[in-house]
Amino acid sequence: MDRHSNDRREDGSGNDKYGGPCTGKGTGENDQRFIIGGTWETKEDEVNEDHKDVLLPPRRRHMCTSNLENLNVDSSGLSSSKVNDSFLGDVLLAAKYEGGYIKNNLSDKGDDTAICTAMKYSFADIGDIIRGKDLWDQNRDVKQLQENLKTIFW
Repeated sequence: MDRHSNDRREDGSGNDKYGGPCTGKGTGENDQRFIIGGTWETKEDEVNEDHKDVLLPPRRRHMCTSNLENLNVDSSGLSSSKVNDSFLGDVLLAAKYEGGYIKNNLSDKGDDTAICTAMKYSFADIGDIIRGKDLWDQNRDVKQLQENLKTIFW
C-alpha cells in the first residue's frame, strides 16, 4: 500500500494499525454501512446538547476518516509552512478511500444514481467535519479529529 498520510499509526492490519483511512470503519455485524433499511440512530451521548434528536445515518457513523482521527500533529508536514498542502493531502486521501468504499459497496446494486448520491452526502459530511460544523461532535473519534485540527491550525 502506498502511504501518503501523516497518520501516526504503524502500517499493518487491525484497528490500531494503519491500513488506510477506512481502517476500523464499517466493520463488524453492527457497524455495517450502505445496508438498505439500515437504522438511523440518535447518539444522545455523542452529540451537542442542542442536537439530541438528530438521527445519524449509518453512512456518517462509519466514514473513512481514521487517518484524520489519528494524525501525527507533530510530523514535519503538519507543523511547517506546508501545513495546508500536507493536510489537504490527508483530506483528499480520506475522500478518495471514502469514494472507493462507496463505489465498491454499491456497484453490485447497479444503481449509478445511488452511488453519486452517496458520494455527494459523504463528501458534504467530510466538509462539515473539516469546518467544525459536524453535529456528531461529542463522539470520541470526532473529538480527537477536532483536537488535531485545533493543534494544527490554531
